[in-house]
Amino acid sequence: MTFQSGATETPSSSLEVLISVRDQKLAVVCNGECVARYPVSTSRFGTGDSFGSYQTPLGEMRVVDKIGENLTPGAVIRHRSATGEVLPVNAPGRDPIVTRVIWLAGLEEQNRNAKTRGIYIHGTPEERTIGRPVSWGCIRMRSKDVIEVFDEIPVGTVVSVIPDKLPHMHRYEPPKEQPTPEAKPETKPEATPAAPPPSPSAAPAKPAPEPEKTAVADTQDAHNAHEPGTPAATGGEAQDHLKGGVMIAGLAEMLEKLHGTKTTAGTQ
Repeated sequence: MTFQSGATETPSSSLEVLISVRDQKLAVVCNGECVARYPVSTSRFGTGDSFGSYQTPLGEMRVVDKIGENLTPGAVIRHRSATGEVLPVNAPGRDPIVTRVIWLAGLEEQNRNAKTRGIYIHGTPEERTIGRPVSWGCIRMRSKDVIEVFDEIPVGTVVSVIPDKLPHMHRYEPPKEQPTPEAKPETKPEATPAAPPPSPSAAPAKPAPEPEKTAVADTQDAHNAHEPGTPAATGGEAQDHLKGGVMIAGLAEMLEKLHGTKTTAGTQ
């Protein structure tokens, strides 16, 4: 398992290590949540900080140095230097420090001798014993596990060794990167389709009907039709009225001529 805690040599106030003597477990904690958990082995002689006691000190300590970067898993380390020897896992009859060293220094009175005593978190070839208190005062880990912790916790990280069980913690979930919203393409308004041209076979449009005449107009037309001499009196009925008047006038004129002739003849 890998987890990120920032630059290797920059201490992080949100990152710490908890080691439970009762559980024989090491937990890496970030912001109060468990990042990773590993089995370990503390001292077979119990807890304490006296010289020559070979006990594991309790309380808060901090990482003061890290040794063995890039060494091959199983590489033997003596006096904080690689010897060049590499041991396989569970090599018979061998129990040296291997792979990595994380050196601790005490921050409290109860563990003030930790650095001088050489209290480390380190790898061991005796991986079959991990999970039981069998060390000589240090905190032992499997080589692959100590490499992960070594690579991720910076110098200055606080390491607390507690006699009780590890507290219940939520599993750490790194913050997820929010996807960058994609810009939506501009949508052009759809063009309104033009009306199709009229089909040649389509019937021609009917002309709009003329407005009907009003009652006043109809009355005026009827009046003009009966009045001779007006421009509107040009219909058949008006023409018949004019013809009758001409015929009567002509008949009267003939009678008048005839009567005058008869009177003159009687006088002679």
